[in-house]
Amino acid sequence: MRALTLLDPEEQLRWFPGPQSETGGERGFCGRCGSSLLWREPGSTTYSVAAGGLDGATGLRIAQHIWDDHRADWEPVDDVPRIPPPGPSS
Repeated sequence: MRALTLLDPEEQLRWFPGPQSETGGERGFCGRCGSSLLWREPGSTTYSVAAGGLDGATGLRIAQHIWDDHRADWEPVDDVPRIPPPGPSS
């Protein structure tokens, strides 16, 4: 895990509750373009960062897929491990 320094000098980051979040998590969006950038759970010091919001080469690789049974029909199936969602799937 790497450290994240979150700078928002123009106060453009907007937080909204995840309406389907079982944990009460929130998503952080860009106030200018609306891009989803971050995810956090209440009381946690950990943020999940949307890799699509990063500039340049990152060296990131997919380690696992989550919520795979909600995958869009156009998303390819690959050899990366798939983790089922907790509890019954809807």
